[in-house]
Amino acid sequence: MAKQRRSNRKVHRGRRKKRGFSAWSLGKKIGVIFVSMLLVIVIGGGAAAAAYVTSKMDKMEVKQLDANKLEINQEVEHKTGYLNVALFKRVVTWKRNS
Repeated sequence: MAKQRRSNRKVHRGRRKKRGFSAWSLGKKIGVIFVSMLLVIVIGGGAAAAAYVTSKMDKMEVKQLDANKLEINQEVEHKTGYLNVALFKRVVTWKRNS
């Protein structure tokens, strides 16, 4: 008897073998989903925090001070390495009750 030649075609019987994500065990699937959700939350939180800080920084008013217009009290003892600055926006006058 002559041997039968096998063809190059694969014969599929039944269901195809699972590949990729569907072939993973349940524990691996849950782990991957949990880690990916955690990454989304962390990255989203970081983006929200950056947007919040940026919006607060944009609302700040920054003005350059002219050192010649500042009044410096000469009675105060000056130490090297320290600088005390008091900035007042409103002028308040006090009336004494006599």
